This record gives sequence, C-alpha cells and structure tokens, in this order.
Amino acid sequence: MLDLTLTAPPSSPAEGERHVVASGATGAWAGQDDTIATWQDGAWAFLVPKTGWCIWSAADSGLFVFDGAAWQSAGGPSALDNLAHLGVNTAASSPNLLAVESNAALFAAIDAADGGTGDMQLRVSKEGSANTASVFFSNGFSGRAEFGLIGADTFKLKVSPDGSGWIEALDIDQDTGNVTLPRGLALTGVISPAQITADQNDYNPAGLAAASVLQISSDAARNLSGLAGGAEGRCLIVINVGSQPVTLLNENASSSASNRLSLDNNLTISAKQAAILRYDGTAARWQVIARGTGAAATKSQQQAGADNTVAVTPAHQQDHDSAAKAWGYFTQSGGTYTLSAGYNIASISKNSTGNLTIGFTTPFASTSFAVVATVNQFGGVGTTETVQEVFASRSASSVTLAITGTGTGGSAIDRTISVVAFGRQ
Repeated sequence: MLDLTLTAPPSSPAEGERHVVASGATGAWAGQDDTIATWQDGAWAFLVPKTGWCIWSAADSGLFVFDGAAWQSAGGPSALDNLAHLGVNTAASSPNLLAVESNAALFAAIDAADGGTGDMQLRVSKEGSANTASVFFSNGFSGRAEFGLIGADTFKLKVSPDGSGWIEALDIDQDTGNVTLPRGLALTGVISPAQITADQNDYNPAGLAAASVLQISSDAARNLSGLAGGAEGRCLIVINVGSQPVTLLNENASSSASNRLSLDNNLTISAKQAAILRYDGTAARWQVIARGTGAAATKSQQQAGADNTVAVTPAHQQDHDSAAKAWGYFTQSGGTYTLSAGYNIASISKNSTGNLTIGFTTPFASTSFAVVATVNQFGGVGTTETVQEVFASRSASSVTLAITGTGTGGSAIDRTISVVAFGRQ
C-alpha cells in the first residue's frame, strides 16, 4: 500500500498501484472512504476491508489494521504518533502521560553531517504567564527543588525540606535580567594565607584565583600594592583578621599594571575591618566598592588636617584646628554667675564685679590660643558694654575676662556672656 492520506486519485497511476482512500474522497474515489483502491486494467477497483485486515503503508513505514470502522496504526514509526500515553520500563498514566524508569536518559544532537544542526534543545512550554513550566527534583517522590517559570514568567529556583513548605532562593526578572536573592548568600571560597611579614607587590597567595574571601593578617603595618587573579567582574572580599593595619596602595607601580588598585587614595584596612574589591576588565584594575571604617585618626592627624584615609572618632573630633576647644554660655543674676551650657569648662570664678576667671578642664598646649567673648545681656538704650580679656592673667588652663559699660561710666558690670576658645591642646 502506497499511503492512506489521498482523497483524490493520482493523475497517472501505475498498473497495480494501491491506496487506502482517505475520508472525504472525490472524483473516481467519491464514496469509497477507507476502501483499498487498485489501478487495474486502466480502471480503479475497490476492495471493502473487513475487520482484522492488515496492510503495510510505504509512506508511513508502518503496519495498519482495520478495526471495522477505521484503519489504526499497529506498528512502525507512525505507531508512536498521537499516543494517549507512553511508559518506558513502567506504566504511564495521567497526569504523567510520559513515564520513564531508568538510571539515565540521553538526548543527543543530530550532527550537521547527518542532516541535523548539531544543537540539542530541551523545551518546556506553558499555556500562559500564570501557569508553570519547570523542572522538579524529588527524594522518594517528595519535592526538594524546582526551577523554571513557576506561576509567573520570572525564572525562579525554590527548595523544600519536606516537599510541603517551599523557599524561594533565586529570582531572575524576565525583563531586566536583574537577580534577586531572597535568602542569605554564603561565600565558601575562603583562604587564609600565612601572615604577611613584609610589604607585598603582585600579592598572589595559594588559592587566590578561586577565592571569594581573602583573610589576611600582618606582623606590623604593611602595604599591599597589587593583587593577582583579576578577571572582568570578579569580586573579592578582603578581611583583615589580624591586629595590625594593612594598606592597599593606590596606583602603585611596584605591582604589574593589571594587578594594581585604582582607589581614590591609599586604603587602610584596620584590624577586624574589611573591603570589597571588584575587578574592572576594561581598566585592568581592582576597584573598591565597599570598605570598613578604616583606621581612626590620631590627634596629630587631626591637627594636620591632611589625611583623608582615616576616620574621625569622637575622641579626636575636637583636635582639628577649626574646632572650638572650649565654649560656654554664662548667665548672671544679682552678680552670681552660672554655666548654663558649655564644653571643656571646669569652673568660673568671680574675682570682683565684672571680673571673671574661667578654667578649662583640658588645658591648651600653651598660652597661644584665641578667645572670643560677647555680652549677651542688654544694659539699656544708649549704653555700650564690652567684655575683654585681662591678658596678663592668661594661662594654658584659664582666662580672665573684664566686663565694662558706658552706661556706668566705664565701670565694671556683671552681665550674661558667651565665650569661645580656639587653639591646640
């Protein structure tokens, strides 16, 4: 039998040519659906099949049997088309219309030389956005992991400890490609090289190429001018687990160009602090994307006001030359003075009317400091009141002030005053 799909006879049939007439036949075959048409002696002869008749279709390379109403596939490649279900080494049933029980499954590409493309793609398609197209992993048929388009078009990875409660571990947005990690991230590629005992150039301890966390320590303050292992987009967390600072040098020629660090300035990683570096493949440099607080500024660094690689702490905030070293707001009532608010003021003593000595808790380094004082209490229209320092009484730990007013003929008066002092301590 040549085929089972024609509904009209071929125009130039060969003697003995046979076809099964397909449903809806026309022309010389009209009304002969499912019969066997044979071209014999210049005319078409028709055999009406009986139940159980079998034929071989050359077009389908398959065996067909007539069941009394229609021809059904009974073998050959075509027998696998439109199967209700298929089980390999097991029984298949809904909803698993394809079931395979095997220790392995192989999908191989058809080589281009054999008429294929050389590619192999496994496609899982769903009906709509709200449906699911995923790959599901089980332990004894109890779910443990699933990835794919799960109830949305966002790519997701979920895990479960029991097949009942599920935890999303990864989301990738289908529009932007942005990755969301709903849970914690553990970096396990940790190396802890031997203690650094000298300044390092092109630093390349064992295991650095595959590390995500580099734990370093040093015997003293050391410098590191470059790191090996840079590759586009690579991130590396550098943690100082020691007790001494390690400084990453900015654009230092002691290391190879591709191992250097491009920073805003030298970066000091203090003890128990860290920095996160990212390698820029275009610039061929390590760059910092996050850092710890760094070393705390010392008193001399604050006074110099030039170092931008250290952190200002409350203990030394006031040491900068621009900061007031002492200030006070002194109210007076009936000639009695009270410190209402202030900083670094130890005492106020009234020597006589309008004559006050103010003591500092932390003294200045010398008598070379500046004092600014103002009168905050108005004595009346037509009066001018001033407060001046009695310089001869100045010491590193105190100043003496005198308050006078024109309204009293230039005599000493008691008034509310404000005092600020600047200098080095």
